[in-house]
Amino acid sequence: MMIEVVKVFNLILFYLIVCIHAIKLVSNPNPQTDQLQAYQFPRSEVPLAQRPLTVRVRQDIDEFIRQLPNRNEWLRQVITEAAEAERTDGCGDCA
Repeated sequence: MMIEVVKVFNLILFYLIVCIHAIKLVSNPNPQTDQLQAYQFPRSEVPLAQRPLTVRVRQDIDEFIRQLPNRNEWLRQVITEAAEAERTDGCGDCA
């Protein structure tokens, strides 16, 4: 009985080792291909918040924004300009 348990354990262990080696063989050691880099966000010169803002807008505005070539940067710039204007207009002593 004990020998059968050891055989099963060894078989499972062997299977796991084979699977780990197979994953290492087929995984891409350098996933930064030219195709993937085209979809990466450009690095910002200023630190960005950890969590993104999410809002819903009217459908016509959504369609306009989604057709922009660099909509993330455009949205970031527009929101920043509006927030800074609101912050300075709403509070004369704030900076």
